[in-house]
This record gives sequence, C-alpha cells and structure tokens, in this order.
Amino acid sequence: MEKGKKPLSISINKVEESAKDATVVNDKKNVEVKIIETAPKVEAVKTPTIPSIEELQAKAEKTSLLVQRYQTIKGKKADIDGFVILMDNSIAKVTLTDQNGNKIHSHNPKSILQVVDIWKSDINEALIKAEQEVREIMGAQQIMPEALKQAA
Repeated sequence: MEKGKKPLSISINKVEESAKDATVVNDKKNVEVKIIETAPKVEAVKTPTIPSIEELQAKAEKTSLLVQRYQTIKGKKADIDGFVILMDNSIAKVTLTDQNGNKIHSHNPKSILQVVDIWKSDINEALIKAEQEVREIMGAQQIMPEALKQAA
C-alpha cells in the first residue's frame, strides 16, 4: 500500500427499488446495489382445440381417397411383382405408344426387364409416399422411408 493513503472500505447496501451511484462519505465508499428478483418464466398451457364436424368430415374424405390410392398402387405392385420373364426364348413383348399413335415394340428380354425394374421402383416410391400421407393425415408416427422400403 502506498504511503499517505488510507485503506478504502466499501459497504454494500441492498436496494430493492432503485439503484444509486457510488458515493464517498468520510473516506468510505458506499455502493448501493439493485437486486432484481425475477419470477421463473411459465409457458402458457395450450388447450387443444376441438375440430369442427366439417373439419373432421374433410379429414375423413381425404383419408378415404388416400387409402383408395394406396390400395390401387398396392394392386399394381402385386401385378408387377408377379411379372416373370425368362431369358431363354421368352415371348414377352413391350409396346410403347405415344400421343400420336406411334408404337415401338420390343421382344428383347433385357430391355423388358429394365422397364419392369423402373416401374417397380416407381411403384414402390408411390406406395411409400401414399402410406406416409395416410399416416400424416391420421397423425400417426412417421416411419423412415428406409424402414418402409424394407417392409415393402
């Protein structure tokens, strides 16, 4: 400590409503500190809203249409899964027709299998999407697409 200077003593006074600046009285520094006590934050409890009959009816109609689409896709999947091509002298044929009536025919089993594989992939994706939409509208738990692919 330097010579000629007196030690500084500090007293702290608790002030509830307002804070004041530091003051020096008789070589003592008085500091008033404002202590703010805050209440814990409480989130408002949300009460579930009850849907109207019209909303329930619209949800039921949408669900019915989605389930019908799902069943249609599932039927197509069963059809294509039952499609078999033998590589040796198969009589399978693919015919593609455009909007102008132009047609392409192929008896090549490799080409036919590639087309069938593309259709299978598209049908599986559509089936997964339809199932997810039904689950979403019904508020059911979502399943990861990988798990749905394994189940399909």
